[in-house]
This record gives sequence, C-alpha cells and structure tokens, in this order.
Amino acid sequence: MNKNLCLRTSVFFLWLSVLSTTYAQEKINPPPSAKLDYVIRADIQGLSLEGTGSIDWQFTSPKYRLQFDTRSSLIGLLLSERSEGNVERRHLQPASFYSKRFRKEAVTVNFDRQAGSIIFPGDTAPLKLEGNEQDRISVLWQLVSMVRAAPARFNAGSPWKFFVIGHRGGEAWTFTVSEKERLRTPLGDVDSLHLVHLPAEHSKAPKVDIWLAPTMEWLPIRIRFSEENGDTIEQNLERIQKK
Repeated sequence: MNKNLCLRTSVFFLWLSVLSTTYAQEKINPPPSAKLDYVIRADIQGLSLEGTGSIDWQFTSPKYRLQFDTRSSLIGLLLSERSEGNVERRHLQPASFYSKRFRKEAVTVNFDRQAGSIIFPGDTAPLKLEGNEQDRISVLWQLVSMVRAAPARFNAGSPWKFFVIGHRGGEAWTFTVSEKERLRTPLGDVDSLHLVHLPAEHSKAPKVDIWLAPTMEWLPIRIRFSEENGDTIEQNLERIQKK
C-alpha cells in the first residue's frame, strides 16, 4: 500500500471517530420538499458571468433527491450536481453523487452500502463506507437539517465536522459558525446565520460560505463556492416554490 493511500486511510478513520461522537448527539429535521431559484454571479476562468441557478430538494421519507444546477446566459451550464439516497434519524445517507462542471467530464460516485464501499470512477481506490459520510452537496442539507433540529446549539465560533466525499476521494470538512448577518437579497432584507468551510492547505475542495434564513425554514438564501484557482460562484435566493 503506498504512503498516500495509508495517510488518506488514517485520516479517514480518525475523522470518522470524531464524527461518531458528533452524530450520536444530533438528530436531524430535514426541510419539506421545495425548489429554490437563485440569481447567479460567477467568475470562471477570468470571465465575469451572471445567470440563474436552482436547488431542487425532494424528500419523501425515507428517500431524498437533491439537485443543484447553475447556468449563465453566455456559456450555458456552469455546474450540475445531484445527490440521492435515504434520510436516517441522524444523517442523510447518499447512495450516489453525480457532478458535471464547466469544461470537465461528468463523474458519478456510488455509495455501495451492501458491499460497504465508496466507489469512485476510473482507477481511484475505493474507500470503506462507515455510514456517516456526506457528498459535496448532501453535506449542505445535512447542515441545514441539523440547524433546524437544534438552532440554539449553533453559536458563533462553534465547529461542525463532517467527512465529505468528492470526485476522487474524501476529506474532513469543518463548518464554523461565523455570525448572524442581515442580507439584502432579491426577496428583501433577511436575517441569516453565516457558516464557513475553509479547506485545508493543499486541498482541492472549495471554500464554502452558506447563509441560512431562520424565517425561511433555515433554507440557504446565499451560497458561495470559491475554488483554489480563483473561480467563484455565488447564488442569491429569489424565489421558493414549496411542493
């Protein structure tokens, strides 16, 4: 076994031991099904773009389906990601994660719970599936569902730890509660709770900022993804369609 794989496996199990404690204390309260429409501002490979985005959240217990799409009028699709699986008492359990990014090949990661493995495309080695892992978009709805269940626990500075699966592997993510902010949005001025994930040094994962609105089911009224190469996508909520 090579050194990189050994290191990745060690980190994986260390963080799962931390997560087992966190999840043992937390029940979740997923929001009802809804479609969220956003206005988009993006800087992609030196281009300043505007467009539209949507998050389609479908929840019929125990199944969920979460679809993120962002587009610009100039170049079309910027990002399309989908997570599907089950909702358990304490966490979302993804079964598959699909991602298609601008000028990149589509990838699908499968969470094979019967075999106990997370299967990546190509020749990337699988990871052992422990049960608490999230993918890069289900983690946001796991976070929303945890805040909805116990908002008083999300105090400024409190860290919330996850093990997040991306296109080629997994790594620890920590969302830290930043502060309460009143945002100007297409829906008017809205009070929000701001949480931030800062990627580790040398990580290829994005920085993620998310603002949740207590008066709107704690749904995200603003999300910003910032990539290591300087690309950013920010989406601001303009409409909620309840189902």
